[in-house]
Amino acid sequence: MKIDKTTTAEEISRMNVVDACFSGFHYDSESHEIKFELTEEYQKKKFCFRFVNVVLFEMQSCAFWGASPHVYFWEHQHDTEDNTFVCSLFRKEESGFQVPDGYLESVLSMTSGDSLTIVCESVDFTEKSYAVDR
Repeated sequence: MKIDKTTTAEEISRMNVVDACFSGFHYDSESHEIKFELTEEYQKKKFCFRFVNVVLFEMQSCAFWGASPHVYFWEHQHDTEDNTFVCSLFRKEESGFQVPDGYLESVLSMTSGDSLTIVCESVDFTEKSYAVDR
């Protein structure tokens, strides 16, 4: 599924990644893409993300509430008036950064209090089941 400024809140709410395990991300500076996978062991699902045309990202990682790799929530700022980087050190007006028109801001928050905030043109999201090796 491709997620962009036209994707509705209802469509996004169907992508439930709560309690999935986050193990890091990869940023490709040449293609301006961020990729990562989340695994949800109880339902045996893997969620794959590819953020396209990334203009800014920030990882705040301090384990405020104790160490945990699990996702608390994933949200998007998709309103028409969302031109400020809301969960960021860049959110102050004096930073001068504004989300470009047509771009969206995604925030992946972990149960530890850590967060990954990404501003990009679109997100490619896929969900797949996986088998358990025994």
